[in-house]
Amino acid sequence: MDNARNTEHLREPAKRKNSRKKAIHPAAATLTVALGLFALALYALGAFGGSSSVKGKSYADGSLTYDGLLTGGKFDGTGELRFADGSSYVGAFRDGRFDGEGTFTAAGWTYTGKFSKGVVTGEGTLTGPDGGKVSPEEDGEAWKFLSEDGWAYTGIWGERGQTGEGTFLFPDGSRYEGAFLQGLAEGQGAYISAGGQKIYEGSFAAGRYDGQGIYHSPEGWIYEGAFRYGVFDGLGVLTDTDGTKTAGIWNLGKKSN
Repeated sequence: MDNARNTEHLREPAKRKNSRKKAIHPAAATLTVALGLFALALYALGAFGGSSSVKGKSYADGSLTYDGLLTGGKFDGTGELRFADGSSYVGAFRDGRFDGEGTFTAAGWTYTGKFSKGVVTGEGTLTGPDGGKVSPEEDGEAWKFLSEDGWAYTGIWGERGQTGEGTFLFPDGSRYEGAFLQGLAEGQGAYISAGGQKIYEGSFAAGRYDGQGIYHSPEGWIYEGAFRYGVFDGLGVLTDTDGTKTAGIWNLGKKSN
């Protein structure tokens, strides 16, 4: 078979997946990645005892700057936390976590509402750079976000962002079902077309096909094997539309001789 043709067909879904990763990211994950970094950083603090008030206090080698109240060395009470990347949180803290009313801003996205022990309670609004607003709805033990742009996310959103099992519906009707880590596909999952066909099923990393998986092309040929960065990479088997199987080793989308 023509390896260039194989690579071309695979790279197109990979590019689309990568662009969809970006669709997830600004819609919710831009906030959630920063939230995750925030949660990890807080537990490294706590070098001071008692209650105090600070202004312009830097932490974690300057990656965090805080104005507000401290109790036992942790953010506690009203304060403002600024990150080196320009994102920020203004509002209530308790025991080193977002807790109470607050506003978190990152990359033009703003979430204003209630937090409890670092977790979004659903009583709030996510506003995008274009002014579009998303309000979460309770869906059993998960939260459902419906955007004005046509995307939707149903799953867990806590202090590490979209982390755990969930479903992300894209505006074109296709969807991702599976595991998330800080807003991106990570772990086992499936990317499914608007018509219900499984385009890819297997392992993901940072929003791309990565690890062992099965890819079904629109033309009908199938690749089963190793992926890396969204393309064939490693040992795999290519099954053509006539049933002919070709086993081999691929290197970043190209079959080795």
